Amino acid sequence: MSDAQLERRVSMPASASDEELLRRFEPILCFTKGEQFFPMDVDTYVRECSLWEHTPDGEERVLVPQGELNLEELVKPRPAPFRTVHYLRFIESLSLTEAAQAIAGQVALRRELHNYFHAGLGRLARGGFLPRLADAIFSLSFLLRGEVSAATAAAAELAYHRILREDQCHVYYARVVRQNGWIILQYWYFYCYNSWRSGFHGVNDHESDWENVSVCLYEKDGQLHPEWVACASHDFKGDDLRRRWDDAEELQVEDGHPVVNIGAGSHAA
Repeated sequence: MSDAQLERRVSMPASASDEELLRRFEPILCFTKGEQFFPMDVDTYVRECSLWEHTPDGEERVLVPQGELNLEELVKPRPAPFRTVHYLRFIESLSLTEAAQAIAGQVALRRELHNYFHAGLGRLARGGFLPRLADAIFSLSFLLRGEVSAATAAAAELAYHRILREDQCHVYYARVVRQNGWIILQYWYFYCYNSWRSGFHGVNDHESDWENVSVCLYEKDGQLHPEWVACASHDFKGDDLRRRWDDAEELQVEDGHPVVNIGAGSHAA
């Protein structure tokens, strides 16, 4: 048996604790060079936000200003008319001076970190006439879409790196679900900002996102064996969201950990 096959034949005793299982199979995340945002803890994000209310008549007002919000305050009941939306805002509206300062600060930060993304040809543009036409139409559709300002994206990047400097830690959340004979290890990753469009020529930017990777185990002779890895993804759906553990062509495994490639800026897997 080859080293690669042995690497995939990892298992854990059925008596192992939830934490032991989660640690043993936790995914290895691979990011694109130039990525600006990585998984972080939700508590810190909420403390950096303000809480807003959008009413059915189109009015918006701040309920809890930035600097005064925490998880306890966030979950308090707030009666409101039907169709009212409550939402968090990580980056407040910027004045012209603040916008200019954010963009200048972003340039200085990327120079300091040597963290640049250089785009190549899109996958459709590399094909024949029809794929190139589809790529051109897709690019033109950007003109019809809403766009987050470059200054807002820059301010989000600066705010995130300030947080990261204060606590050099990347966080994920996890739990174990047992259902229908399967043991599912769920790994959840929270991102404070998605710079898919401003940073990587994608479809949109938006604040905050949850992404997920699941490892599915089955029990045999008192041992738990990995069978599937499933990921949140933009390009697949249904059964295509999962990969067999023993499929070396579709799933890379290192020391018993699945390797997951993270979409640049979008953070899908």
